Amino acid sequence: MSFFRRLFTNGNPPPAPAPAPAPVPTVDPHAGLPVLDPEIQGELATVGGAELPKQLLDMFVGDAPNQIAGIRSSMAANDAEGVRKNAHSMKGAAASIGASRVEATARELEMAAREGELARLPELAERVSKALDELKAQAG
Repeated sequence: MSFFRRLFTNGNPPPAPAPAPAPVPTVDPHAGLPVLDPEIQGELATVGGAELPKQLLDMFVGDAPNQIAGIRSSMAANDAEGVRKNAHSMKGAAASIGASRVEATARELEMAAREGELARLPELAERVSKALDELKAQAG
């Protein structure tokens, strides 16, 4: 062992490097969920008439670009709390119309932001966008 290494480490070996963070799965764990929950859609139709589910879905899909923009803007500013708030809002709105995949992916994004897992946010935000695209395609 060199003189300087002994001098600065008291003869002890250097500490082991920190373990790498767990990778974000590349397969969407929410892919098995329905894009739209038919039970919730049916309940909405029962309560508000046959047109209500479509009207709410159209409103949600119309506002989604604003919510995604808020998430991306917060990510660009390294504002985990802003990401969390936007994801929370999207999660609640998605749950109310039965958009199961959007709800689940937005919940995962919200939790990662709450825990300060900034490295996971871009991949999770992309999965939310993909779930929204699937919802738009099904909504026609």
